[in-house]
Amino acid sequence: MSYDAFAIKERYDKIAELEDIKEKSASFRVLIPRFLIKKYLSSNDSVLDAAGGTGMNAIFMAPSCKSVTLVDISPNILIHARNNIKSQGLRSKIRVVEADITNLSLFQDATFNFVVCVGAALSYALNKREWAIQELNRVAKRGATIIVQVQSKYGIIGSKIRKGLLKESVNIHENSEFIDGMGVKSHLYTPEEINGLLQKNGFRVVETATNPVFTSFCEMDELMGNEEEFKSLEFLEYEYCTNPELLGLGHHIVVVARKENYSRFPW
Repeated sequence: MSYDAFAIKERYDKIAELEDIKEKSASFRVLIPRFLIKKYLSSNDSVLDAAGGTGMNAIFMAPSCKSVTLVDISPNILIHARNNIKSQGLRSKIRVVEADITNLSLFQDATFNFVVCVGAALSYALNKREWAIQELNRVAKRGATIIVQVQSKYGIIGSKIRKGLLKESVNIHENSEFIDGMGVKSHLYTPEEINGLLQKNGFRVVETATNPVFTSFCEMDELMGNEEEFKSLEFLEYEYCTNPELLGLGHHIVVVARKENYSRFPW
């Protein structure tokens, strides 16, 4: 499968409003990455929020760090991001730039000491996923923390099985590929694969989390409406998300790593 930047831009331009709603929700798709971000972010960090979407992670990080630069490929997504950032009075702390994570040439080497890429961008990068990781490495300072999120092969297979789509499940097992409802392809990872890819390209893995742990298997509407029950569920998700025995079972995998070595494109 070849990476198609235009198809990704077109997809997110079409669903920008829906993405904004999702990023503002209390789903563990966004909460577990933020739980890990909060754990590692410090007040002196200059942050790159790569494929940063409609700005909710940048808004979450901005009060706790030095500055945030949000990058995304979709102009319509960035309209929402700018509006959200303006509404929170954070324009002085968050810079917004249109760019593709496979080409961050607008940034110099070693610009940031905290890098976040927690959507599905690395999954959509397909055959350029290693290029994207090398670019994230290049713009990071030595010792920088990076937090990435990818789609999980095991989790997507599980969701297809629960829907009775066994033929699709077998295809995913064999090819590690997924095509969404808009016809856009993505690469699905196992925990071992994404960890190995980061290690190959100059990072040391600190911890790996599944996302979500339990709520992939249940209906969330009732729990979301009960604050006390949701707090209990939130506690359990955070308690178990890094349990080695459960990694990869959710729809996404989140990895925290640190840059140890410099990496460049292989040309």
